[in-house]
Amino acid sequence: MPINQMLDNAAFDPAAVAALTTAYEDACAALSLNDGADALAETVAKRIIEHARRGERDPIRLRELALKDLQSMDRRNGCPTPAPASGSSHGA
Repeated sequence: MPINQMLDNAAFDPAAVAALTTAYEDACAALSLNDGADALAETVAKRIIEHARRGERDPIRLRELALKDLQSMDRRNGCPTPAPASGSSHGA
């Protein structure tokens, strides 16, 4: 899973790591991403970590921010935006 590899070099406490991991898993589920080696999954992980470095720790907000970032990137690049599934695998 890309986020675990990226978090190895980041300075986050255990509670933050749990929040980031939950946000990542939920975002990947919303995008129907199953392969952690997927380039899009890596982008999701990077976006979540970026927002966490800015101070966000809520997994739901981290997920939503990452998904919103992806939609913005798709619009700028003229690519179709993946339609996130509604809800969350963690009771959101």
